[in-house]
Amino acid sequence: FVIGAAVSSYTPDDPYNEHVTKMAGAVLRWAPEVSIISIKSHGNHIAALDWVIANASRFRIAAVNMSFGGNWYPRDGFGLLTCDRIFNGVWAARFSALRSLGIAPVVAAMNDGQLGKVGWPACNSNAVSVGSHYLGASTVRVDSNVSWELSVLGPSGYVTSTNLESGSWAVNDGTSAAAPVVSALFAIGKQVKPTATVDELVAAARASGTKIDDVMVKDLRLIHFNRFIDELLKPTVRATAPVLKPGLSTAGATCLSPSTAEIKGVRPPTIGFQPGTSEFQPTWYHCYGASKVWQDGYDGTGWSIAVLDNGIDR
Repeated sequence: FVIGAAVSSYTPDDPYNEHVTKMAGAVLRWAPEVSIISIKSHGNHIAALDWVIANASRFRIAAVNMSFGGNWYPRDGFGLLTCDRIFNGVWAARFSALRSLGIAPVVAAMNDGQLGKVGWPACNSNAVSVGSHYLGASTVRVDSNVSWELSVLGPSGYVTSTNLESGSWAVNDGTSAAAPVVSALFAIGKQVKPTATVDELVAAARASGTKIDDVMVKDLRLIHFNRFIDELLKPTVRATAPVLKPGLSTAGATCLSPSTAEIKGVRPPTIGFQPGTSEFQPTWYHCYGASKVWQDGYDGTGWSIAVLDNGIDR
C-alpha cells in the first residue's frame, strides 16, 4: 500500500465514490475530531486489513469500518458460523488479529430484510455486526438484516456528507450508514478508556443501549453515546468539561421522527442545502446522546478510524 495524501482520492466515474464519501463523513459527523484513514481496498480487502494490523499502533486505530458485504449465512448444525470458514478462514483470522490489537472490525449487517441472518462478513464471529434503526421507530428498519448474534443497532437516515457528482448533501440510509456511527462511538470509547478491549466496548454499548425487539429477534440494543460513556467510566466519576460546540443547540428537540418545527436555525454549510433533511442533524445527535458527549469533551481526539471502501470523493 502507498501511504499519503490523495492516494485514496476521487476516481472519475467510479460508482462507489458517493458511498464511501458518505461513510467517511458519517464517522466525522459523530466523532468530529477523529482522524480518517481512507483505504482504497475494493477488490483487495485482505491486504487492506493486513495493512491496518501492521499499522495499528502507528495510527492509533480504534476501528475498521466496513460498510459492504455479500450473501447472508446462518449457523450450521454444529453451532459454528459457516461464515468463519469462508475463503479458508482468511477473514476470520484477520478479524481475530484486529480484536487482539484492540481494533474493532465494524461491519454492516446488510439490507436484505433477513429476520435471523446477517450478511458476510458481518456474520463472522469476531465481527462487530451493525443493524440499522430510524429515529422514532419502535423496531428495526424493515430492510435491516438481524440475527441473534447481531452486536448492536445504529442510527441511519441522517445527512452525512457531500458527494462530488451531485454537489449536494446526501442522506445516508441502511446498515452502511449505521456502521460508521458505531465506529465513531468506539473511537470516543477509546478516548475515554484507551485500554478498553473490543469485548469491553461491545459490552458497554449493549449494556447502555436502548432495548429494541424485532419480529423474531428480541433484546437488540440501540447505541446511545452518553450512556455508553457512563458505562465505560464506572465507577469513575465523569469530569465536567467544555461548553457545547457552536451550532449544536438542541433546544426544543424531541426524540420522535424529526421535523423542521422541532429544531430551527442550526444547519450544515449552505452549499447544497436540501430542505427536509439537513436541518434534522442536531435532533439526531441529541436523541442518541452524542451532543452531551461532545459537551463533555469526548469527540474522538487522538484516535483513527480506517474506512475500507473504494476511495473517496474529497
